[in-house]
Amino acid sequence: MTEIEISIHPKERMAYIPKHIYGILGKRVRAVGDAVAVLLYPEGANLDRVMESLKVIEQHLTLVRKLRQAPHPIESLQQDRRLIEHG
Repeated sequence: MTEIEISIHPKERMAYIPKHIYGILGKRVRAVGDAVAVLLYPEGANLDRVMESLKVIEQHLTLVRKLRQAPHPIESLQQDRRLIEHG
């Protein structure tokens, strides 16, 4: 999972896309957005694979949110690991 910060120039509305992200997206990109978030994916991508990727990203964000809210993040992470291991 890659999470990066991208700055957008306010007047030119241009952003630098790091090489590894460009390698994933390629030259032509589709964007779907709402009031809070934007999804970028390569033009012509298999939408089933895009949806699977979204599930992985959702799991990542859920874990990040949970860890940020936990009074003791390490204990919370250990509890999550036990739940995963023991189903």
